[in-house]
Order: sequence, then C-alpha cells, then structure tokens
Amino acid sequence: MADTAGKPISCRAAVAWEAKKPLVIETIEVAPPKAHEVRIKVLATGVCHTDAYTLSGADSEGKFPVVLGHEGGGVVESVGEGVTGFQPGDHVIPLYIPQCRDCKFCRSPKTNLCQKIRLQNRLLWRKCVCWAVASLLATELLSTQLSIRSVIHF
Repeated sequence: MADTAGKPISCRAAVAWEAKKPLVIETIEVAPPKAHEVRIKVLATGVCHTDAYTLSGADSEGKFPVVLGHEGGGVVESVGEGVTGFQPGDHVIPLYIPQCRDCKFCRSPKTNLCQKIRLQNRLLWRKCVCWAVASLLATELLSTQLSIRSVIHF
C-alpha cells in the first residue's frame, strides 16, 4: 500500500447530487481519518434497494450529495489517533449505519435500528455513507478465513 497515511487521497465515486437524477462518476477527495476513525480502500461495492430508495427521493433520511453503494469490502488504508483494533492492511466490511454496540438494538440482531447513533451523531452517519471514512463503530473485521471474489469497478 502506498504511504498515504495522514494525507488526503483522491478516488473515483458514483455521486448522487440530488434525488431522481443520474449518478455522476467523478473524482472526490477523502480526508485522512480523524481520531477513532479508519480510512478504507474500497475494493468492491454493490448497489442495493436501500440505495435505490435513497436515490428515488422517498427516503426521509436521505441526504445529498451522497456516494451510494454501501455493501462492499475493502482494506484499511490508514488509521486515526486512538485506533487500536485495526491496522493498515486489515480486511473490513463497512456497515451502512454505525452502531453504538450498547443500546437494546445493538445487543440484538436488529443493529440497523440503533437510535443512539442515528439521532445523536448524524454527522458520523453521513461521513460513513458518503466519504468512505468509517468510524470504528461502523466497521467489522473480516475473518482471515473468508475468501471474497468480486467484480471490481475502477
């Protein structure tokens, strides 16, 4: 991996600038991770019904501009201050919605309903979805035994 720790990087992304408009492939800048954040080099991503719902304009939580395609996998590229559970080179899956890991939803199979993160930290949620900078709350380490094969779009 290139030594990009602490530096902004550029990458290509499909940006939705507004509801009901075509996605625009463009270069975006991704800031270095802040304290307790990791930056992920996304290797593969998919677009699902949640993305289509947001793009349709029907999602009351949908914010624009946004980079859709939250179902993906990648490699930790760099880590912010205070990160101890991940290191560059770790294979990870970023989650669509961060988890506090403490509320009743996060202690159940319904972690996508975490109200603590949704209501108290809207900026964190937006950052995770839009700019491929995942909070430690929004990242799960992949098993080293897992083999992933995907079509990778550049």
